[in-house]
Amino acid sequence: MNIQTKATNIEITPATTDYLEKRMGAIKKFISSEETILVEVDLGKVSNRHRTGDVFRVSVRLSSPHHDAQAEAESVDLYTAIDEVKDELLAELRTSKEKRQHFIRRSGQKIKNIIKGIIGR
Repeated sequence: MNIQTKATNIEITPATTDYLEKRMGAIKKFISSEETILVEVDLGKVSNRHRTGDVFRVSVRLSSPHHDAQAEAESVDLYTAIDEVKDELLAELRTSKEKRQHFIRRSGQKIKNIIKGIIGR
């Protein structure tokens, strides 16, 4: 997994990088080990929020030959925003995996019916 990090109005510390890599490691269970994964992360501080103070924005885009997903979150704390974006990204990957499995099972059932001599609907 290749993680490319971009920062806007914020300094990226080694602790932030380690935390981000640890959280994005949860993606590996949805993607096979042979695939090349590119994860583009954009960390930023939105400073035009006068009443709430500084707000951190995290945007993640995942690209691989079989998967494309993106998620975005904003929070008062950078680490909370990273957690929220990870949860959103995992939910999107889970949904696409379920859709793919459903399609494969449905197709397999139709082929089975054709082989038996019964044409499925």
